[in-house]
Amino acid sequence: PTTPTHAPTTPTQAPTTPTQAPTMPSPTHPRDATQKATQRFEPIIEHNAFDPHEHTPSLPTPSLQNPAASPLCDLPPATDPGQQETRRPALVGSVNGNQEARDGFSGMALRSTPISAISRSGLKGLADRETPVPTSPLQGKKLEREMWHSVTRGDVDRIKHLASKNAILLSLTDDHGSTPFLTSLIQNNFEAATALLAAHPHVVTQRYTHGQYCGQNGLHIAILKHRIELARLLVGLHPALLDDSATGKFFEYGGPSWYGEYPLFFAACLQQRDTFDMLVQAGADIFRTCHQGNGLLHMLVYHDLKEMYSFVARRMEVAGQRRYDEMWEKQRLATFTRCNDEGFSPMNLAVALGKVEMFSHILSADIVTLWTFGNRSRRLYPLNGIDRVSDYYDAPVPTEKTTLQVIVRRHRIEFLDIPLLQQIVQTKWEMETWAPFLLRFLGALLLTTLHFSTMLLERYNDLHTDEPDYFPFIVAIGRVPLAWVVLGKVALELKQMRFQRANYLAGGVNVFENVTSLLISLAILVATGSRYWGHQVVWRAAEGVSALLCIIYLLFFLLGFRLTGPFVIMVGRMIKADLSCFMILYSVCLTGFATAFFLLTDGFGFLKCLHLLALASLGGPDFDALEGQPLQLALSVLHYVWLVLSCVLLLNMLIAMMGTTYSSIAEEVNRTWLLARLSISLAVENEMVLQKRHPYWVHHKGGRYFRSDEPADVDLMGRRT
Repeated sequence: PTTPTHAPTTPTQAPTTPTQAPTMPSPTHPRDATQKATQRFEPIIEHNAFDPHEHTPSLPTPSLQNPAASPLCDLPPATDPGQQETRRPALVGSVNGNQEARDGFSGMALRSTPISAISRSGLKGLADRETPVPTSPLQGKKLEREMWHSVTRGDVDRIKHLASKNAILLSLTDDHGSTPFLTSLIQNNFEAATALLAAHPHVVTQRYTHGQYCGQNGLHIAILKHRIELARLLVGLHPALLDDSATGKFFEYGGPSWYGEYPLFFAACLQQRDTFDMLVQAGADIFRTCHQGNGLLHMLVYHDLKEMYSFVARRMEVAGQRRYDEMWEKQRLATFTRCNDEGFSPMNLAVALGKVEMFSHILSADIVTLWTFGNRSRRLYPLNGIDRVSDYYDAPVPTEKTTLQVIVRRHRIEFLDIPLLQQIVQTKWEMETWAPFLLRFLGALLLTTLHFSTMLLERYNDLHTDEPDYFPFIVAIGRVPLAWVVLGKVALELKQMRFQRANYLAGGVNVFENVTSLLISLAILVATGSRYWGHQVVWRAAEGVSALLCIIYLLFFLLGFRLTGPFVIMVGRMIKADLSCFMILYSVCLTGFATAFFLLTDGFGFLKCLHLLALASLGGPDFDALEGQPLQLALSVLHYVWLVLSCVLLLNMLIAMMGTTYSSIAEEVNRTWLLARLSISLAVENEMVLQKRHPYWVHHKGGRYFRSDEPADVDLMGRRT
């Protein structure tokens, strides 16, 4: 049937010559149409779901089945070829049909865009492209199926023929958002991809529009395929490809191709140095970051590429000198220590990931050797990023983490094997932490002494009413300094909460110290208030809890001494690992035997049965309690079985587990204790905000360094070179 012609009407002048729209021949019978289509096209093969990285493409949803919905219908009726500008169909259909403009293009969903507008965008030769010939719904569907089949087979001639017949076929997208051009690249059919670029340059702008590969363009694929010439061709045709970011799940953290979104990041993470230099020369920004705040150096740390890290760092030096000129020396430190969204610089990211060799490689690049005499050498190590090096104890910034903080919070004990970090921790303890730590230890002893003295005097006065009346006066005098110390501690903890916020409960023994001291203060305040208001039960319970917490709090200070610190660590490890496992097994067995006792005895409650068996497991069996029971023989046998199980089996198993834990800890107890001492240093430092520091560093060319005298033939890891 002939498509009716609708001449446009204008308010001023009607068209002088009516224009006849193109006619599409139609067979007289559907059977004839089928026969002609069979003779014209090759057999069409059905395919499964398409994964452009693995499988064969499936048939996309045809866009030409309904002529009314086809992009061809967006062409306005022509009145005069010389008066109206020729229009072109869509390049790639997008998901929502509305993609943001990008360098003169309307994304991947250009519909009815004038050729003149595309020529202005920089793609040459697009105006010479043929306008697609309208087709029937049946022919359009078969053309689409034929195009995907040709792409799958790699039939270059057939692809070129179909594209020249109807260029709209190059805009088809499959379930993953891929086009014939992108699929050809994925399937290593570079001949077909190059031919399409030569005949239809506009396909260079295509990229995945949705799905797990969203954002990937031809330049990403060319780099993944190690095709530098193809990458150079694509960048030459459309430099804006350098700014496209691959944001699909396939390229997210932990994904198979997590290389940092941008083509330049892909080249760096895949160690393609020539491609990297080519992209930089083409205009790629070497200082840019991805949406997670990771720069090029962060990505290289993630992939543990030490040599490529040095290569990119040298290129950054050159680019920085060109961009910042004389200001580069000031900008350099901020560039190489820039933090990502998690607060990690490249060096501290290596610590967080446990990459010891990468950390050593990064730090070694900035070592300054002052002199070498014989086998001895004096070296300076930059402290920026390793520790806070301000003149005052400033408030910690949650978005910036130092190396020492990351070691404590991530429990990266392996980094304390590095001789440099061991020296820094020891020097920091001696010059900065020891004096305030000792003052706090004496304060804790004073608090414990005052608290225990007042409690014992009050209890003694309650039990001996005939004692002199000056006892309450002595207790009141002791309560005054105790209240002053407690209120000062509460104010200090609130100050720490205000400065540290979420980090108040983060980091090694800091959590133990913060929580314990806060609970002690609250328990003493509750005990004082309840005694004043006459609540005897609450008062005695709060005093008992506070007394127990005071003893536990002293363990924090015992960690700082070399004599007692390792043993405190061993006790804590045994309680956490061995005793907890033993108590679970012991509780199950105790509950089972207590239930059996409860059912066999007459007049015994369940709690009394639990108490009887618990005392028996600790060496105090009470067989006299079973006298007069109807089932005394059965209860005696069950009691003996419980004694053998608890005293012989379970307790000896606990002793064996603790012995194994002690042996394993003894091998690394020095590192573990050094980690605890470092954690104490950071805890004391957090309580000294805005106070003057005692620096343990030296100044050199505007920076702050740690000075170390060491053998000249030893590297940062303590290995001989």
